[in-house]
Amino acid sequence: MLSISSKENKIFKKLKKLYENRLFRKSERQTILIGEHLIDCCLNSNCKLRGVFIDSSIPLEKFQNLFMRLDDVPKYTLTKNLLRELSLLKSCPGIIALADIPVASFAKPKDLNLFLDDIQDPGNLGSIIRSAQAFNINAIFLSENCADVWSPKTLRGSQGAQFLINCHEKQSFEDFLKDLSIPIFSLDLEGSPLSSTILQRDMVVIIGNEGNGVNKRYKKMVKASISIPMNNNVESLNVASAASIMMYEYNRQFQ
Repeated sequence: MLSISSKENKIFKKLKKLYENRLFRKSERQTILIGEHLIDCCLNSNCKLRGVFIDSSIPLEKFQNLFMRLDDVPKYTLTKNLLRELSLLKSCPGIIALADIPVASFAKPKDLNLFLDDIQDPGNLGSIIRSAQAFNINAIFLSENCADVWSPKTLRGSQGAQFLINCHEKQSFEDFLKDLSIPIFSLDLEGSPLSSTILQRDMVVIIGNEGNGVNKRYKKMVKASISIPMNNNVESLNVASAASIMMYEYNRQFQ
């Protein structure tokens, strides 16, 4: 097991750049997984790990069960201070990993699919992905300006659910529509109440940007708009909460 103790180490520099830079993650097709749970999600999905990095102050026995699954993965120790620079948490979990970003396999849209229109906050995106996996959503399609599915913040919010559901990034809505034969709905403040809407077995729901909602030019293409009834004193719900309620209702009608 090799030891890394300097910020000048080329491996640490790469990890730091992957942690901070979306374009670098895309060019390398790699990301950082913080904590044992995300590493476990990656292994369960048969994605490739390229390295595991452990806090040098923690006894290796703590990760003995995990190491049994990592025979062919290079292992390193890092100082606690270096590891903190690669973690979102004040209390660092003590282990991170370098992983390949999986390629989403395309399947014809069926059941419920989400089209995310410029979701900006990685935490919101992560929460939507986590709910999508919980409610057995078929696939997620993300517009070109959405937050990064594979950023450390999104991974933390999703708890690794993107390893288990196909997330198609950088999608043009117009191109997405070309071969689409199932109806499109949108989640919108001005739509019909979700509680009285008959959903379709196979459908797409557009979920809009946190500040601006669904793009106006997309509204002309939808079969219907859906709203979530709520107290008049509340202006709107968090986009991830609204998306979760809609997915729950779809499951209630069809599962």
